[in-house]
Amino acid sequence: PPAKSTEKGAWIYVKGADFDGGASGFVGEVKGKGKIEVRLDDIHSEAAAFIEFDCSDYTKIKSEGISKLDGQNHDIYFVFSDPNIELKSWKFTK
Repeated sequence: PPAKSTEKGAWIYVKGADFDGGASGFVGEVKGKGKIEVRLDDIHSEAAAFIEFDCSDYTKIKSEGISKLDGQNHDIYFVFSDPNIELKSWKFTK
């Protein structure tokens, strides 16, 4: 099932993602209206990438540009701007 935000600022966490070879894009399959920020290593860090969307059906949205995604392991935080946003799938691309 998709991750669904219940309130503004809700987040999910992925520990120790390996970015061997780096990444230059982020794609999220989302539904709802708002923004999802991708933050690395600390929930309070600046967003390394984000997607904004307004869609009533699941839609794949691609981020434009990513910073700081290199071959190191990073903890990833997906931070939701609003309630009722759904994140069905996600991936980083080269």
